[in-house]
Amino acid sequence: MVLAIQPSPRGWTLAVEDHGPGIPEAFQARIFREFSQAGGPHQQPGSGLGLSISRSLAEAMGGALEFESRPGRTVFRLDLPAAGRAIAPAPQGALRTILHVEDDDVVSGLLAEALEGVARVDRARTLAEARERLPRGDWALAVLDGRLPDGAGPELLPALREACGDTFPVLLYAGDDVAPPGFAHIFIKGRCGPHEIRRVILGILGGQSS
Repeated sequence: MVLAIQPSPRGWTLAVEDHGPGIPEAFQARIFREFSQAGGPHQQPGSGLGLSISRSLAEAMGGALEFESRPGRTVFRLDLPAAGRAIAPAPQGALRTILHVEDDDVVSGLLAEALEGVARVDRARTLAEARERLPRGDWALAVLDGRLPDGAGPELLPALREACGDTFPVLLYAGDDVAPPGFAHIFIKGRCGPHEIRRVILGILGGQSS
């Protein structure tokens, strides 16, 4: 196990690197969920609350706890702001609405938690449902899941551009960092939490006129 502490643009980052078997890909999306455990022959007894509590404490201090994992290497990074650096405030005035095309209730809940007080979430569970809403949609941006029951999220990008304009910001929530061009940002499943989602979307909304 390797421990490193480095300065970051916001403050300090503590990284813990392990060279064990890695975290199963199927479990990564819910690793920070309460009472979640991956199981397996090396599973240690526990409540499944440690990572959930750790992330909550990090975010309460204005920081973030994220990770990346592949077979043979897992890195957890705790990012904390330096003293006196506050979290970006939510925009003033009426809340904007964003489109979230996502069939997973856990991921949808994560986004809603991240955007509390920042934006309202209009959720569609499938590409077909999202397409039905395009003519009457009035969104500030859209977040697409990489995989949906009736296709891949990026398939909706041309229709969103046609309905909402060429500059309409579209974000992708994907299982890896390989994605077609045209997205304003890509969130990688298992590597981003509410704090990062809030920070990125606040930055995009802050750059738009109300």
